[in-house]
Amino acid sequence: MFGRRSKVLGLLAVATIAVAVGTAFLWTSDEALIFADLEAISQDRAPHKILNELDAVCLSFHPALVSDEFYAAAGRNRALPYKSCGIGNSCCDLMSDAGGVVGLLRGNEIKCVRTERFTYLLESDYALCAKPSDLKIVRRTFTSRVNPPGRSWLSQPGQEYFEVGQKQR
Repeated sequence: MFGRRSKVLGLLAVATIAVAVGTAFLWTSDEALIFADLEAISQDRAPHKILNELDAVCLSFHPALVSDEFYAAAGRNRALPYKSCGIGNSCCDLMSDAGGVVGLLRGNEIKCVRTERFTYLLESDYALCAKPSDLKIVRRTFTSRVNPPGRSWLSQPGQEYFEVGQKQR
């Protein structure tokens, strides 16, 4: 009796670990796909990994304010239905040490992805929401140690980043 119960508990533990690892991989994978698309746009190529499937993409580097900022930024550009915490509560309770947050909008749903492996700065002082085709992205390099606007960290000379804005119509 105990042998069967131990096997079931063991299988449940393995399944729980697999889900946790799979979720971590998914988030890391989303961040890698976003990076690849930002890189493509910066080279005047069309995004082809994840951004091309979206109605809009939002960027912010204030994790605590992301829900309010994305809602306001989406409203500036066009009326988008909005669910405050996003898919899987991905837009709520974000840690304040995130490098930034990218909101992926499709229809009336949003999924927020924390960015930690790449850096971007916005041309404006507020969050940006735009169609992927309207994004203007330039790859830049910090030449000295500076405290980028709105960021709590110091850059390193040679550190690369994306400068993100919106194309003028």
